[in-house]
Amino acid sequence: MRADVLIPEARELASGANFCVLSVLSGAEVRSYVMWVGVVGERLVVVSPSGSPKTEAILASGRVTLLIWLDGHAYDYVELRCRVSASETGGVARRMLEQTLAVKYRGRAYPRPDVTEWTMIELAPLTQRSW
Repeated sequence: MRADVLIPEARELASGANFCVLSVLSGAEVRSYVMWVGVVGERLVVVSPSGSPKTEAILASGRVTLLIWLDGHAYDYVELRCRVSASETGGVARRMLEQTLAVKYRGRAYPRPDVTEWTMIELAPLTQRSW
């Protein structure tokens, strides 16, 4: 299977309401964040407030590691090393967070009027492993 095509285990875990830990190198430090994750085609998608240190670190680095585990089963997980393949702000990013990811994880929309702009970040897999 090509590296840029999601393996079935990664697609399955990212399509369900399973959290991920996203790690990114920021300066000399590795920063890790628990996040919601989704799938669009062969890309993983995360959404973060525009201009936040997390978003800026991800976009500046261009590479991240994701670990997605099956809810309630910490030993069933996938690890993906990814590159940032695209980012988008505006209505598309807000809809992805508030209507798609929020409904998947919370069962309802998640309006956040306190955040003025969101960034949707698409991640293309470089390497993938499942356990």
